[in-house]
Amino acid sequence: MGAPRRQSKSRPVLKSPKKALHPNNRRLLAFLEKLAAKPDDLGDAWWDEFRESLRKNPVRLGKTPGD
Repeated sequence: MGAPRRQSKSRPVLKSPKKALHPNNRRLLAFLEKLAAKPDDLGDAWWDEFRESLRKNPVRLGKTPGD
């Protein structure tokens, strides 16, 4: 069995947003909930490599056209 996932230090997500979520955001949240329910079988070495990859190649998210 793999190591447990590390807890995030970010703020918890609010349950009731002030305005309706965009359909893309709803799909992303559903995907993340499904992903979080799966056990972590990759181990610490994989996550360390992943974090290093994100440091070298940061992901930039922005508004989608039409928002």
